Amino acid sequence: MKGLITAALLFLASSDCVIAPQDSLAIPLVQRQQLNNMVLSNEYLSGCVTEQLADITEKVCPKGDAYCCDSEASIELTYLQWENIYQHCMVK
Repeated sequence: MKGLITAALLFLASSDCVIAPQDSLAIPLVQRQQLNNMVLSNEYLSGCVTEQLADITEKVCPKGDAYCCDSEASIELTYLQWENIYQHCMVK
């Protein structure tokens, strides 16, 4: 379907500043698996997850603060934050 991306690519979503859920040590394995199942079981609007991550980064990191996006200071989202992003971007 036009405007949709595959779930496999969606789960790999991250930005320069946000750590992808599968790479996050802050999210327990069981919750990472739940997110994976959610992603693989649904379709998502093209570009929506990337846009949501960009919005979060903009709120957390002041413009021009290069350190904010440094790998040592990467943003780790919680399970609920990832779940909200995926639910927001899900094709209904």
